[in-house]
Amino acid sequence: MVARGEIGRVQAYCETDCLNLFVLYLRWAHLTGKTSPEAHDAAVDGLIRYLGAERLARPHLGVFVDAWRRATESRPAFVSRPPRSWPDVAG
Repeated sequence: MVARGEIGRVQAYCETDCLNLFVLYLRWAHLTGKTSPEAHDAAVDGLIRYLGAERLARPHLGVFVDAWRRATESRPAFVSRPPRSWPDVAG
């Protein structure tokens, strides 16, 4: 992609790769007791809202948050009881 001058695609891929790692880190921090359920959920909620706010300027972030939401139909993104619902960030 770089050789073809598709720097925007490379950037989008790298950003979404980092987002996946960050979401994984948030869950790891919760599961290992480094963060409380409330802190985990606050971080997830903030990330979802940020991605929703950026979706028009950076469409790949909207694609990411939409795919994440679909994935949580079988595995919830939030861990507190009762679990939070997804913020409205539809595009």
